[in-house]
Amino acid sequence: MPNSLVIFDLDGTLFRTDSVTVPAVQESFKDFGLSPPVPDVILGFIGQPISALARWARETCPAESVDRLMAEIDRRELELVQTAGRLFEGAVEALAALRNDYGSLAICTNGQSRYVHDVLDATQIRQHFDLVRYRREDDISKTGMVRDVVRRLNAQRAVVVGDRADDVRAAKDNGLGSVGAGYGFGSPGELDDADAVAESI
Repeated sequence: MPNSLVIFDLDGTLFRTDSVTVPAVQESFKDFGLSPPVPDVILGFIGQPISALARWARETCPAESVDRLMAEIDRRELELVQTAGRLFEGAVEALAALRNDYGSLAICTNGQSRYVHDVLDATQIRQHFDLVRYRREDDISKTGMVRDVVRRLNAQRAVVVGDRADDVRAAKDNGLGSVGAGYGFGSPGELDDADAVAESI
């Protein structure tokens, strides 16, 4: 399909972020003598900007520890990307098939630059994508990020695939189709407005 584009979220859509973020957060909390949050609490932050986790940490942890705690979480997460990170089953095959069927593939993620690039390199999927759009400090919403991807790739038709409500909203706000990743980490009801929901990749 010439000039057609599939825009993928990364965390909870292609990458099993639970394999790195849950242990990174829990072990970091333990190192600081803090009670670690349960996995469901941590999974609720996957797909959101890192600032959401930092705000929560400031509300629940001693103020003097938060900056060092967040730095340790980041360090552990990047380390675990290399040693324990993995894709959802079938992701590589799906990307290869879509690459043949569509004009372009892109990633649009709230993840930060180094984390995103480390994930792509560790999982060896970078070659499938024409554009990788990670969150920058001046980004306000995923709607604007998706709009930027479509503009830069000059796509006439596009669909957004993701596991969170902001992926669906970004698609709708830009007049694009949306596919919810029902196998990801979204809460019940988050994908109700998606055009379709996939239970596996």
